[in-house]
Amino acid sequence: MKNSKDKSVTIYNPHFIDFGETIRVNKIEFGEQTRIAFYYKPPSYYHQGGWIQIDQDTYITYDNGKTKLKLIATDGIPIAPEKHYFTEANCEHIFWLIFPKMSPKVKTIDIIERNEPGSYFNFFQLDLTRWSPNPPRIDGPVICELSAAERNALHKKVLELKIKRITIKETKQECIDNQTYEKAVEVRDQERQNESELMEMKNLLLEWYGSMERTPDNYKTLKDIHTILCEFLIDNDQFNENYILEVKAERSKIVNRLLRCHPERDIEKILELHKKVNAIDNFCTRLLSRS
Repeated sequence: MKNSKDKSVTIYNPHFIDFGETIRVNKIEFGEQTRIAFYYKPPSYYHQGGWIQIDQDTYITYDNGKTKLKLIATDGIPIAPEKHYFTEANCEHIFWLIFPKMSPKVKTIDIIERNEPGSYFNFFQLDLTRWSPNPPRIDGPVICELSAAERNALHKKVLELKIKRITIKETKQECIDNQTYEKAVEVRDQERQNESELMEMKNLLLEWYGSMERTPDNYKTLKDIHTILCEFLIDNDQFNENYILEVKAERSKIVNRLLRCHPERDIEKILELHKKVNAIDNFCTRLLSRS
């Protein structure tokens, strides 16, 4: 009979979107080896899906960089210079990176392909204390079920955390100026906790905003979420422009699906896709013309 200490432990990324829409960390399995699962979807500008590979010097690090574990194997992605070529756009792909054994009690890790500018699979400061032993629901869009009052309360909470960020920053600088470094360390921990709360809220808001259908019924909720998200940016117009580009990229995918439909056999599907295209167009128009 196996000792309970020999059992593997699996934890799941609760938001599943730590690195945007193209590459995400799904879960980590701790056992005799550390196995990390990734979800990959080629960017929309690759018409045939492009290719992927991983650098042989990829590693994970923790304990503020004191411990470094090098990649020992892969599954579903070749080691450079070999490449995995996709045959179609908008496909989804799961791959694994395998490292030496690591304790499941580790709190924060970095996954580094190459720590330099470029299109590398790098993930910094993954907070594993917020991950869960239960897999997230990914079988459908995430819907924001908050009432208008609850959305207002969430907006207020974000503003409070932003104000707290300024206060903490000033306090930390005072500690450094006065050479009270022990106090500065405590304040730094408060700063990290505050930033972690802000990031958690931002990720959840982005998940809602990116998953909800662009329909008239959802417009008020989407507008409220957009208003809160703009608190994370200096230039609100930048958010509009960038997000509209993403939405229009999604529109192009829907149009491509529509054009592949048979004009007689797929009438219901054509009507459904056409409705989605119109909803996106209406949403972009309203977003641009908001007061």
